[in-house]
Amino acid sequence: MVAPIRLRVVGKKGAVVRAGEALDSAKVATLARGSFVYAQGYDAAASRLRVATPDGRGGWASAKVLESAPLSFCEARRAPLLLVARCLDGASLGRLRRCGREPKACAERWAKAACAAQRTKPPSDWRRSTVDWLTYVGAVDRRRLDACANHACLVAGGACRWIGERCGFRAATWAPLKCPVRVAAVACGGRDQGGAFSRSFVLLLDAAGRCWATGENGHGQLGVGDTDDRDDLVPLDLKGVLATQLAASSDWAGLVAADRSVYTWGRGRRTLGLGGPPGRDVLRPARVPDLGRVVALAAGERHAVALDVAGGVLTWGVDDGHGVLGRPLAGHRADRVFPLSRRVDGPWLVDDVSRAEGRPAALALPEGAEVVAAAAGGLHTVLVTAAGGLLGFGANNHGQLGVSRQGHLDFDAPDYVNGADGVVAAAARGHGTVFLGRDGSVRALGAFQPVRSRRPTALDAGGRATAVAATVDAVYVQLADAVVAFGGGAPPALRLGAAFPAPAATAVAGDRVGHGALLRAA
Repeated sequence: MVAPIRLRVVGKKGAVVRAGEALDSAKVATLARGSFVYAQGYDAAASRLRVATPDGRGGWASAKVLESAPLSFCEARRAPLLLVARCLDGASLGRLRRCGREPKACAERWAKAACAAQRTKPPSDWRRSTVDWLTYVGAVDRRRLDACANHACLVAGGACRWIGERCGFRAATWAPLKCPVRVAAVACGGRDQGGAFSRSFVLLLDAAGRCWATGENGHGQLGVGDTDDRDDLVPLDLKGVLATQLAASSDWAGLVAADRSVYTWGRGRRTLGLGGPPGRDVLRPARVPDLGRVVALAAGERHAVALDVAGGVLTWGVDDGHGVLGRPLAGHRADRVFPLSRRVDGPWLVDDVSRAEGRPAALALPEGAEVVAAAAGGLHTVLVTAAGGLLGFGANNHGQLGVSRQGHLDFDAPDYVNGADGVVAAAARGHGTVFLGRDGSVRALGAFQPVRSRRPTALDAGGRATAVAATVDAVYVQLADAVVAFGGGAPPALRLGAAFPAPAATAVAGDRVGHGALLRAA
């Protein structure tokens, strides 16, 4: 969130404010030319902006009929709280706290009004100011759906539900994960051992910025100081650090703190980025040095990807010759960056190209690419750009980078994935990639159980998708009121807010995607 910006309506016919981002959503208000609205930011390249109307209602309006209008800080202070409360965040209130006769009291009063307008409030055990709470809320990555190693977790209404295999138990329907606090986000990790058993663990982020963990702990991936497995949730001792995002993989995990630092723990490989000797497990969260200010973290099988506040991308970990770190390797055929649409014939050289990078290093991105999100798979990585494109690098032996051709060809430098446009989110596991479009569509490529394709293949979830997640053999798609699963033993869909057991999903006759049946809620 950013400070509120005043926008002037310049369209000849005014501006229509709608309840949702879609053009067919309900109309909230119609504003005349010359009137003003408040927004959290102004991007001339964006098609629609979230705004607050003069009477305090929120909605979406076309950016084509709006332009930035001057708004002095004194003018913002004199404006009614109703107009700007929906747009206020910790940064703007922090400036207010540094001026005025009673700056702290005034900022706290505005912060409480902003919490009421944004329908959020600090938890009962929050020991900081309301301004600090708004700052923290604006930084939290609220991942409500995640999956890994034959299990998936969903956060809804402050509670977490899981399905699949966890702690030696198997749930064929969505079951509640008992947690003593209100859950804000989830991260799933683990390694598929094959057969009917997998080693999995779960990390939860509660509303107060604390972390909780449960599951397999052979390498200290729970971060609780030992290697004993946990059947129940236990808190991590973060020593006052507030977490804003969690990331988990096969046997290690990490978090992004509110101060933009990164902490990692788990199996002692170069994946942790701590620079220590390999082979020594890290049993408690340790801060990654020399990383700068990070806004997002993605955890791969043996590598990590971080996005910093300046828009840069940093990687570290182990590269076994597939280019998973996005940097050229000596003696590698991909020393020359081949376009993803170009076919390259000839032998594939993989002799003596393994490399371990224990320290983070920046990537060279294509000109004009602004990365806003990242997802890391087993041996590949995808990056979502602000323009809706998808960059990929790493292994491509199953077409997980979207290349439709015969043969084996990896890429050790980021380049655009063919057929991926309008992308807002992505997930990567194993040898597959799944991404979500602005229109709510879902497409997958690579080697999942439901899809085996080197070109983006659409998955019909029966509605507009809001989030996606994946394991090595399943894809999970979250809709407004359900979660639909493709492959992975056909787990049922969960109707949000419904009593357990959740309604079962049924396979639609004659409607199949790849090697998996299409599932819809019954």
